[in-house]
Formats: sequence, structure tokens, C-alpha cells
Amino acid sequence: MEILKEVDGILAEAIESLDRGEKVNGLEYARKLLKSHMANPASNRTQKRKEQRKRNKQRKAIT
Repeated sequence: MEILKEVDGILAEAIESLDRGEKVNGLEYARKLLKSHMANPASNRTQKRKEQRKRNKQRKAIT
């Protein structure tokens, strides 16, 4: 999900730049992020599960 938020931000900035007639940067980087995410969806899910477990442990430790 984090990658999608980053790509969304890049695209939003690109659209704003185009609207102002400016040069657009970051689109190739956004493309590479999406490709890497699509190439490894299982590993991305595994990483997300690990992060969720860590957050759950932290919440339990607080209470």
C-alpha cells in the first residue's frame, strides 16, 4: 500500500506540473516502483504481514 501512496503522490505532482506548463519528473521512477511491486506481490504481502504483527505486538505491550 505504501508504494501505491508514493506513486499517487508522484502522479499528483506530475499533473500539477503539467497544468503549470512545467517539466515533469518522477514518472519513470513511479513506473519502476509499480513494476517492482507487481513482480513481487507475494513478498510484499509477507512484508506487510510482518509489519502488522510488529504493530500488534507494540499495541499489546502498551496495554
